[in-house]
Amino acid sequence: KLHDGIIAEHRYFSGNYTNASLRSMKLVECTFKGTIFNDAAVTGAKFEKCVFEDCQMDQSDFEYCDFFGCTLTSNLPICISFNNSNFINTDINGLNFTSSTFTNAFFDEVRFSGVTINNCTLEAVSFYHCQFPKTTLTNINLDFSEFIDPDFQDCIFPQAQIPRTYGLIQYMISAEKPIELGDYAGNKTMDSVTYIN
Repeated sequence: KLHDGIIAEHRYFSGNYTNASLRSMKLVECTFKGTIFNDAAVTGAKFEKCVFEDCQMDQSDFEYCDFFGCTLTSNLPICISFNNSNFINTDINGLNFTSSTFTNAFFDEVRFSGVTINNCTLEAVSFYHCQFPKTTLTNINLDFSEFIDPDFQDCIFPQAQIPRTYGLIQYMISAEKPIELGDYAGNKTMDSVTYIN
């Protein structure tokens, strides 16, 4: 069973951890399937090569967490806080983030595949070498966020957020393919070539 400060490897966790205190856990090559983390405090946890499948994480606090080589897959709506968390070489598949916060989060070599990010705050987030295939970005705040070598394949980037970010215009100038740009609702308005010219 999960608890504050647990250290575990090669374990399988399911069950209901609603309102649980799960701080400072260290978990390696663990699987979480259908695990319920609603309203849980998972602050300061470290996850290495872990798999999260169809977990409920509504109103949970995953702040100051580290995810190394993990996979998160679900089609459930999630309202979560990932403030000050790090995601390295991680796959995020099909998640539907609504009213979530990622302030000061760091993403390196992360693939957001079929993800929806709606009405979320991503202030001062760093995205290094991240891919966003078929990702929906609507009503988001990207103030002071940085993009280094992103890939926006089949993704419409919110046009109004471009001046509030770092590195995105430089990327658009040198990108092999134009980036599709849209309004806050995700409707395409133009591409990056038209925007720059």
